[in-house]
Amino acid sequence: MIAPFSITRSLLFRRAVDLQTVLGAIDIYLLVGMLFAFIYRFLGVVQPSAFFGAAVGDGKIPQDLFFSFTTLTTTGYGNYVPAGNPGQSFAVAEMLIGQLFLVIAVAKVINAYTPLRLPVSGSQQTGRNPDGENPDGEGP
Repeated sequence: MIAPFSITRSLLFRRAVDLQTVLGAIDIYLLVGMLFAFIYRFLGVVQPSAFFGAAVGDGKIPQDLFFSFTTLTTTGYGNYVPAGNPGQSFAVAEMLIGQLFLVIAVAKVINAYTPLRLPVSGSQQTGRNPDGENPDGEGP
């Protein structure tokens, strides 16, 4: 329960985007998908009717994980659909969280990205020719 929050906090305060930042973002995304899969499994066990409806039934952990990640990515194949609430409400929440996470994570990476700068020689830094003259032909 604490891991996603701890990883998120660490990522938010990082100054540079590196391999750890990318892996942390992937970890959070996977943990969110797994959390919702376990919520769906819990709902399938405690509610009186089948979670996915009579045709599919409650499903098992692999089906819950499949449904969770297709919902999180908003792929939504349609072969597994929650039969009613609260499953449908959690599915909508998961879709929103998945999309917002992607937007925020991509924004963080782009915001923190600094392009590699090549070293500049002394004449390029000052804007003068190697012989010390201004390239415009004007005085100092």
